[in-house]
Order: sequence, then structure tokens, then C-alpha cells
Amino acid sequence: MKKIPENAPCPCGSGRKYKHCCMNKGKVTGPQIPIAPVSAFPVRHIPLLDDIDQLHNSVLDLIDDNRLDEAEKVCMRLLAEYPTDIDGLETSVLVYRARKDYRQAAAYAIETVAFMRKQKAAFASETIREFEGQAKELMRLSAECTPD
Repeated sequence: MKKIPENAPCPCGSGRKYKHCCMNKGKVTGPQIPIAPVSAFPVRHIPLLDDIDQLHNSVLDLIDDNRLDEAEKVCMRLLAEYPTDIDGLETSVLVYRARKDYRQAAAYAIETVAFMRKQKAAFASETIREFEGQAKELMRLSAECTPD
């Protein structure tokens, strides 16, 4: 079995990075029990997360709270401030999917796959194939939702 890159999305489906989810548990299982949002803890209790991880996790929390405009703004910030990291792309997929804007979600999914292919050493082939599958599914949903 190939090693999962720590910055890859966790295979358990939580939407969090592997390093902040199942990596330290030693084994990836099914979907995880939801955890309290980062914003629920005083700053002094947040594990040593860097800014990009906090932004990434805040997008997930905002999506959970259905605050999609705010989540989109954080995605744009991730894209602007961290253009060499995948977080802005993959969280944008999640935001537009939550909005049911499958065309835009598919566009970001395709961009995510292209990013992964350029940095192939950082991403497992399985992870790339998973995002390719997501992109195809989102394109299918987009076609179904587009008026003739």
C-alpha cells in the first residue's frame, strides 16, 4: 500500500487533510465522527496549525454552517495567498458543490487534478484518480442541471 501524502485529503472522507485527521491514528477507516469546529476552541487550545491549515479548516466549518459566501471568500484568500498549495483549489470544489454549482465545482476539480499531476511526487496515484472521478461526476451533474 502506498503512503498517503500528509497534505492530501484524508481518504476517510472528512474533508480534512490526512495529517490533521487519520494520519496519527495509524489507520484510515470509514467516515469520521464530526469534530467541533476550530472556532469552538480558544486560540490557546488550537493544536499547532499553521495559517493555511486554519484557513482550510475554517472553510469546512463554514460549509457545515451553510455560510457559503464566507467560505468562498476564504477559498479566494487561500488561492491568492498560497498559490503553490492545493488547499484553495480543493476547498473551492467543496464550496461550489455545496452550492450545487456543479459546473464551477467541476472546473475547480479539473484544476485540482492538473495541479496534482504537475506535483505528482507529492500525491499518491490513488488520490489523483479519486479527484479525477470527482471531476467526472461533477461534469455529469453539471450536464444534467444545464437546461437544453
